Amino acid sequence: MKTQIKQTIATTGKFLGQFLTLILCPLWLNADQVLLKNGSVLFGTLIRAESEIVIFETPFAGNLSINRKNIQSMTTDQSVTVLLEDGTVLPECRIVSEKDQMQIQPAGEEEISLPSADLKMINPAGWMLGEGYEWSGAARFGLDLERGGTKKDEWHLEASSTWRNLKNRYIIEGEIENEQRDGNETENNWSALLKYDRFFKGNKENYRGIKGFFESDAMADLDLRMTIGSYLGRRFFENRYFTLQAELGPVYVEEDFKTTDEDWVGLSWNIQAESGILGHATKLFLTHDGNQNLDSPDVIFLNTRIGLSFPLVDNLEASIQIDYEYESTEAEDTLDTSYDWTIGYIW
Repeated sequence: MKTQIKQTIATTGKFLGQFLTLILCPLWLNADQVLLKNGSVLFGTLIRAESEIVIFETPFAGNLSINRKNIQSMTTDQSVTVLLEDGTVLPECRIVSEKDQMQIQPAGEEEISLPSADLKMINPAGWMLGEGYEWSGAARFGLDLERGGTKKDEWHLEASSTWRNLKNRYIIEGEIENEQRDGNETENNWSALLKYDRFFKGNKENYRGIKGFFESDAMADLDLRMTIGSYLGRRFFENRYFTLQAELGPVYVEEDFKTTDEDWVGLSWNIQAESGILGHATKLFLTHDGNQNLDSPDVIFLNTRIGLSFPLVDNLEASIQIDYEYESTEAEDTLDTSYDWTIGYIW
């Protein structure tokens, strides 16, 4: 009796396997395929491929992020758009990529054979093809309340937004900070930054730009410091593991204090770095900028921020950061250090 039951189960399982194969086989035949180096084969739809990561949608596991180092070969049945490193766009293609070589079949044209290293992206976003802009940004809020021997209420709000296409980049940033101790205001400052970058034709790593930076600090009797300048910049690295860019140029600075006004010409620089080496959308970041008075080299302003951000849920993230603000004037030198914890929304 037990033997008959086992035979019935085995026969039923075999029948179901054959039935599912017959049902799904036509779907697999019309699907994109990825062969992994461990021998596994994935059937589905190629969503996007970059220099290091392939986003592949499967019917059973949804979207998968696969490191290209783990892929033996990749074949598309659906038409895709190919963007090469030299900027060439090949629409409506079918591709077969194996190891270090790639065959591309554009619609109605002869097959092209290229090294895999020439591939920049498959199915890039529209802005990378000259269609519209990429919009990204973040808004973060931090709050620090202390009760005990000293009553402290501190909050700060910061926001940034960037619009970018192949030729232009527009950046807006703003920050407000306030602190009170035992009912007395100890910090009250704000700043705003406006920037425009224009990338050089045929060289997307280099760009030139103009900027306007405005700041006020009630505790320092500074009604307004206005910094206007131009600069040359370069993106040294830009990938999911590490990005680095730097800018350098002249500036005109005008300071409006409650008791006196000053203006001077100086040199300005800016460095921004970010690393995703920790994975899981966690990022290490560093920003540094400085202004130096060319007539009085001892007058210098430096701002440095070091931090770590990590995702919470959906587009919410948290960050821990340390800010250093150094000011050297003819009257005195000051260094302010602050430690902040923020929660923000990114897009």
